[in-house]
Amino acid sequence: MEKNTGSVKVTITGPMVNIPESFDVSFTTAMEMLHILGMEKWEETAPEPGQYGLKGGVWMENSQQARLQYLLQGIGLSDADRVYSVIATETRRPHTHESSVTRARPVQCLTLNDRWYLDGCLSLPQKLQVVEALKQLGFSWDFIETAKRFVAGESLNEHMLC
Repeated sequence: MEKNTGSVKVTITGPMVNIPESFDVSFTTAMEMLHILGMEKWEETAPEPGQYGLKGGVWMENSQQARLQYLLQGIGLSDADRVYSVIATETRRPHTHESSVTRARPVQCLTLNDRWYLDGCLSLPQKLQVVEALKQLGFSWDFIETAKRFVAGESLNEHMLC
């Protein structure tokens, strides 16, 4: 996420109760809102967690790895090298010096952006460590907690941000 201290005007259309039609938020909050909308869209269109099915015309498994890949691809769109370098540094394992996100293509991996890869053999705690590394990129604690629930396969609608 770019370091931008400006504000963005958000306009909501449709019937909303007790919410203004438009309001100003920080650039960071606006980016978090877009990523949350993407995670919600995933929930609506992907097969059930752990199941195979079509998503956007592509046969896939709705797995923790696939959800983490989807999240990181969206976050890495603006500046893949900066974003993934930070995550790689934060997820480096001390005994092997390997990272969960890397330029060196692991044997089992998922593709991110600009020749970056996500290790395909991560436990849930390691996946959540990747999400927690987003704090170093300026993402809020609330967003990180929402992203962790998304990656774990929990429903976002049950835990919406206030």
